[in-house]
Amino acid sequence: MSASWISVQRHLIIFAAVLMPTLAVVAEPLTGTAALQFLAGQSFILRCGDVLYGYGQFDRRGSAWAAFRFSSDAYGEPEKRASAVVRAQRNEVCFTVRGLEIAGEICAPVKEKASSIYRFGTEDDGCDVQVIQRLPPHIDTLVSR
Repeated sequence: MSASWISVQRHLIIFAAVLMPTLAVVAEPLTGTAALQFLAGQSFILRCGDVLYGYGQFDRRGSAWAAFRFSSDAYGEPEKRASAVVRAQRNEVCFTVRGLEIAGEICAPVKEKASSIYRFGTEDDGCDVQVIQRLPPHIDTLVSR
């Protein structure tokens, strides 16, 4: 084998060794308790595919709220507001939602996709919650009304 081919192989091995821990974190499921500990007191952006976009906040007392719209427009005025009682159940987080047509409790597995981005549900059918430092002014104003 040529020296250049061995060098390429070495770089691929190093790249794989560096990348693998990152991929493990992305695919690693969290317990519901761990997820709620990370999210307690945090503001977030909510994205459910191209269908729903919004902002919200988890409090430290087992509840959360969100203001959202059924589109991917980040700057549009939210159409709906909802709140939920939140609890952990093994590798899932369960939401008892108020303010929507949904009745009862919804439980979903949670994974950390990347630093400060969590997936509730499956890869094909779920919502992403991205932790942000503060809510945008148009949401802050809406919430304080």
